[in-house]
Amino acid sequence: MSEKDAAFPITGMVESELRSEGDWIEEHNNPARITLDRITTLTIFGVCGWSLIETPLEIGVSNSSTGILALAVSKFIVILTGTSAIARVRAARAIFAFICGASVLAIATALPFVYARSVEISVISTVECVLKTVCLGALCLSSLQKKPRKRHAGTVHPGMRQDRPPSDDVIRGA
Repeated sequence: MSEKDAAFPITGMVESELRSEGDWIEEHNNPARITLDRITTLTIFGVCGWSLIETPLEIGVSNSSTGILALAVSKFIVILTGTSAIARVRAARAIFAFICGASVLAIATALPFVYARSVEISVISTVECVLKTVCLGALCLSSLQKKPRKRHAGTVHPGMRQDRPPSDDVIRGA
């Protein structure tokens, strides 16, 4: 192996020998990212699950058919947005975070009044508020975390071409 090949090992490779995108991403995974993604997914599942659990209680409060229809539509929106957020559909996490944030603001301000009327309903509302707050925090933290750059399989970084060594800008990361 020549000194040039030792310094720039990619220059001697053909395109089929380059690592695939999956190999590159697996090698550069951050354990903190994996954990935060799992926590975010679990909290989204928790919010959607709790939304379904409390549905019978909310149906019991509503007497009109329009109230039940509104409840069904709202549950459908929460479940659809939550499922989309878990599947990483573009902007779904932001929409789900907005829904959670607006809901927390509405529930938290009403908790003292609910507690005066019924301790059981206030406990259910408190659990919902805590779940949505934790989910909102996880969504915010995961959006602030730096994402690894993906590279397409078979492509070579412009600074790593086979015909010349990398420039100073590529080495410095600029």
